[in-house]
Amino acid sequence: MEASEAAPAAADTVMEAEDVSGGKGEWYVLGERALMVPYTREHVPRYHDWMQDPALLEATASEPLSLSQEFEVHRSWTLDPLKHTFIVLDKELIEGEFVPGNPHIEAMVGDVNIYMNDSDDVQIAEIEIMIAEHKSRGKGIGQEAILLMMAIAVEKYGIHTFRAKISESNMASLKLFRKLVSTLFCRLLVWSLVCLIRIIFLWFGYRASRMLHTVWCSRR
Repeated sequence: MEASEAAPAAADTVMEAEDVSGGKGEWYVLGERALMVPYTREHVPRYHDWMQDPALLEATASEPLSLSQEFEVHRSWTLDPLKHTFIVLDKELIEGEFVPGNPHIEAMVGDVNIYMNDSDDVQIAEIEIMIAEHKSRGKGIGQEAILLMMAIAVEKYGIHTFRAKISESNMASLKLFRKLVSTLFCRLLVWSLVCLIRIIFLWFGYRASRMLHTVWCSRR
């Protein structure tokens, strides 16, 4: 994935908004194919619709929730400093110009998130990606979103290790993560999940910094 060279340097344009998103800030990340925006309440109904699909529930090892439960999960994630979620937009589906702060529901195709749930080391992050819309699969959007999220995690949160738990039947995700991390460290039989772990060395921190300097992160 290569982002536009014309984009301004991220270090100069990442800004935190005040009193929103549990202090996480409100900013977006512009890639070549994907645009990542904060997960807002406006996105929840569409996300809930996705998660009524049995295939997506199986692929993400999730349980079906009511819409009110989905809103509560959204609120919990928003306020949790150890969980960070972006909604993935397909740039080709945005109607008109992209407007920061507009949820652009029409272009919403998936989500990407990290959470630091290792009590012994908060610099270990579990990373997840879901491209729910079939029409936007196979376009490189998922790979780009994962790379951008990893770059953000390394540079902004100091993450040095990523974990991904994937259903053994989710061949598309397995192929994606194996391509990205190349080394399979452990295989978990619990819940029929595969755990892919890659230690992120200093070279990746440098690569992440370079990557973020080719994308646009801005205040909403």
